Amino acid sequence: MNSVRVAAMVLAVAGGMGLGAGLGGSGVALGQGAAGPAAGAGAKTQVPAVKMPDNAAVVYFRYWSLVTREQWAKVADLATELTVPDAAGREALRQLIEELGSVPAGLARTTQIPRAEWNVEFDQGIGAIIPEMGVLRSTARLFVAQARLSLADGRADEAAQHVARIFPLARHTSDGSMLLISSLVSAAINSLGCASVEALLRDGRITEAGRAVLLEAMQSHMGGADPFNMAAAIQAERWLIAQWAEKELASRNAADRLKLITDLGGGNAAAAQLLANANVQQAAKQADEYYVAVAAAWSRADADAELAKLEEKVKAGGFGPLAQVMGAAFVNAKRGENRAREAMAKAVAALKAPPDRSGAKPPQEPAEKK
Repeated sequence: MNSVRVAAMVLAVAGGMGLGAGLGGSGVALGQGAAGPAAGAGAKTQVPAVKMPDNAAVVYFRYWSLVTREQWAKVADLATELTVPDAAGREALRQLIEELGSVPAGLARTTQIPRAEWNVEFDQGIGAIIPEMGVLRSTARLFVAQARLSLADGRADEAAQHVARIFPLARHTSDGSMLLISSLVSAAINSLGCASVEALLRDGRITEAGRAVLLEAMQSHMGGADPFNMAAAIQAERWLIAQWAEKELASRNAADRLKLITDLGGGNAAAAQLLANANVQQAAKQADEYYVAVAAAWSRADADAELAKLEEKVKAGGFGPLAQVMGAAFVNAKRGENRAREAMAKAVAALKAPPDRSGAKPPQEPAEKK
């Protein structure tokens, strides 16, 4: 197993470096400290300060490194939604969880770390990479897979605990990243959690304690005024575009600019040509006005309509060629946020409502064909 191989590597390295007496090596055991070379007999050892992890992002990546692409594919196949599996599905889920070893428990612990700082390379502009977004969604599905297995084994409150972990995961997704895609993935993960909550309630077997676990997770992690960090995302996108323009466009001639813009697939051909020949500082200023207008419209009651007007103005070139080529589309983002908020409100209301003991059947997968 992956975790076994990693443990063996740690032991080998620790022993070779003289760090692993407590782990089978020849050095000092963790937490025991070491006397300096001049320390005599009876000298007191100094216990090193141990700092517990305070950035969930680092710990997530450690556990993700133990999961293969094939294993993530199995997670995707087995956890599209929270239903009670048939016998074959139950066995497949059990094998998957066993195969993953320490990973599920490690990821569950990581959701309890207060913050996640993803250290996005904002100085790279739109070239900044954020590979964690896809794996965060896969992690949410892994918690659903665990919940499915718990339901199959008749442990509904345990299933609720697995589902509850989806909500701090959703919050971590938009923590410290501050990009529009991060906020949208956070909203999608939250919606998966809400759908799973409703599936558990339809199942009808969770107790009041299980309902309380779910409600606490939703309200404590996603109950703020801006649960998906959208306001920060708008400002970060605004800064990102300006940085990209200054870094990648200002120092290039028109031909090189056009090639870069075309390679990135930005905008239509006419807008790309305009940007290639534009005054970069002026284009950046015009694009900035677009983001300022978006931020002002975001919380309005008629936000959808106002954002649609702004996007039409962008398409017509009203905010300059940089916004026309690289400006984010916020209408769909706002609609996605609204859907996520509605799903959360519905799930919270269902959790607060009196339990339905009418004998509804648990959600089942289609019966196997014989």
